[in-house]
Amino acid sequence: MTPTRVVIDEKGYAVSPEAAKKLGITWDVIYVREDGWSLGAPDCLSSVAHSLWSDLWVDTVRVKDD
Repeated sequence: MTPTRVVIDEKGYAVSPEAAKKLGITWDVIYVREDGWSLGAPDCLSSVAHSLWSDLWVDTVRVKDD
């Protein structure tokens, strides 16, 4: 699964998945909002990502390494 956006810093700044990959950032967790929008984050920023819309997340997907 590919998220809509990916958190890249402690302030919650998020970019497209393509831009995150160019920066060398991959996501380990994806939070899915009730409207279908999703936010990925590496493990070290997962709490930042979760806090952004904590009351709207309806699902959490852990991304497995291939």
